[in-house]
Amino acid sequence: MRKFIAAIFVMLAAALAAAGADKASANVYFKDGTVKENVTIKVPFGAVPIMEDGKFHKFPVRDISHIVLWHPENPENVCLLAPLRIGVFYHKDNRKEYGDTAWFAVHSAGDNLMHAIIYTDVKVKKKGIKVKFRDGYPSPYFLIKGDREIAWRLPESGRRGTVADWVKAFLADDEVLCAGVNEKGYWRPGEKPGKYWTYWDGPLMYEKICTDYTPGRKAGQPASE
Repeated sequence: MRKFIAAIFVMLAAALAAAGADKASANVYFKDGTVKENVTIKVPFGAVPIMEDGKFHKFPVRDISHIVLWHPENPENVCLLAPLRIGVFYHKDNRKEYGDTAWFAVHSAGDNLMHAIIYTDVKVKKKGIKVKFRDGYPSPYFLIKGDREIAWRLPESGRRGTVADWVKAFLADDEVLCAGVNEKGYWRPGEKPGKYWTYWDGPLMYEKICTDYTPGRKAGQPASE
């Protein structure tokens, strides 16, 4: 998982959809281990259009592991996109269901957990990369752990008690983290809600969870700094 996440964050903003797909520079990583480096692509919504010999050629999504893209004039600001299968975890009875594969933009990543957004549009501009959430889901937010093949859908953010119960069930193998989860969010020992936190409604809380999540950690062990 470390190779996949490698300190990548997405700058989020609400963006209006426009006709046509944005072009970007990218490194495209294939499941067979090959990489196409510093190529021009169009932001994928299905197959990946990669420019070769002056023309765009589409590569099947089933062959793609992930993509790191950037604006040619701003290579320091990168975005990681990945095609992942949608998973639904019913925490009350520990039941799981699996849906189709969709494209996700990774927002934040720790050593063992990632937070991603299912998108309808990604605008690659010199000033920054903007992601538009995909409608039609209880929440646009998903968590990815383990073998990183599945993006697990979070419950509707407005139902804060439900989100808290879901997070505690999904991350039950970290007792220290779960002890800090309640209907208002996740708080480290001694930490109190501040005006910049958006509780379960925004991405900042999940960024903190991704940083702290440590599988196998038992109650009484030191919490993350």
